[in-house]
Amino acid sequence: MAVMMRSSLFLMVTVCLLNTTTVTAQSTSTALDTNQLYNLALQGRVDKAINFIQTTVPSDSASAKVANKFKARFLDAAPYVLTKDPQLAELLAIYVVYWRNTLLKPDAAKQYEAELIRSINGFLDKVGAPDSDKQFNLRMQTYLASKGYRSAVGQTAGIWDFLVWKTEREVNYKLELPEGISDTKIVFLEDVLSMGWEEYATFGKYYPGGWAAPDRLYCVGKAYDLKSENFEVSYLKHEGQHFLDYKLFPGMQSADLEYRAKLVELIYSKTTTARLLLSFQRRGANNPRNSHAFASYKVIEGYNQVDEGVLKASSMNTEKVKEVAMRLLRMDSERRKGDKGYSILK
Repeated sequence: MAVMMRSSLFLMVTVCLLNTTTVTAQSTSTALDTNQLYNLALQGRVDKAINFIQTTVPSDSASAKVANKFKARFLDAAPYVLTKDPQLAELLAIYVVYWRNTLLKPDAAKQYEAELIRSINGFLDKVGAPDSDKQFNLRMQTYLASKGYRSAVGQTAGIWDFLVWKTEREVNYKLELPEGISDTKIVFLEDVLSMGWEEYATFGKYYPGGWAAPDRLYCVGKAYDLKSENFEVSYLKHEGQHFLDYKLFPGMQSADLEYRAKLVELIYSKTTTARLLLSFQRRGANNPRNSHAFASYKVIEGYNQVDEGVLKASSMNTEKVKEVAMRLLRMDSERRKGDKGYSILK
């Protein structure tokens, strides 16, 4: 995930949202862990984050500030500010209603998805967008392209997303990976206007730094120092593994792709090994609907099954961490070669 990047174009987006029942606050001495708040948000469980806020006490002004942001955005429905384009702002407002409701009441996600589709199609009908595409997101993507915008409007962790930018530049890379070398085209996204529900849920702290398509990788241009391990490993190697896996094992589920890519991050990490493993431990969740969280959960489960001592050691042996990651990746590949229907979801 990348550091927050915002466009210089802004407009106040005001939305009317459903009321949500809240939990009565309780006085407790438990300190508020802001990392836990962000982790819950990225798992699509803002409902749990709000409960956490209401049953804990901020330990300092910084954690109080984060807690107030969550309350303002999700309980008070504070305006979400991004773009001057009135039609793009109207579309974003529709998504904000959907995101907020889904994140606060994930059990009603299907209901909110149906409302989103009706609202998007209603907007597209109003502006006279062609209806040749049966899927609402493809129809909207065609409409955005006609207005000069590029977009990715599929689902991220089971939640419909709205990623919009204006310009691109292409660079070719040769990537060395454990199971092959891949010549990869990377498209750097510029003039980004929206980075989707993860950006919304974490106030711009986290959002997709990039993703893989069958023939190229996408990267948010200003999100990375291109000479950093964060870019070279957590982006290039991670997304490059997706690109290679599309060819090695066609038809893999998103969680499978993420599992293998996270192992590759550990294999090639140098200075970020401990941070990566801690991140997978914190953000992992036994929730198959969230591919990133579930993949992190399965990575930690794999370590516990193969060599639990690695995680329990008082000081981390980074070479051992990478050795186990390579072993888990090879085990996974062997299973897939022997069973084309294999998945970590089963």
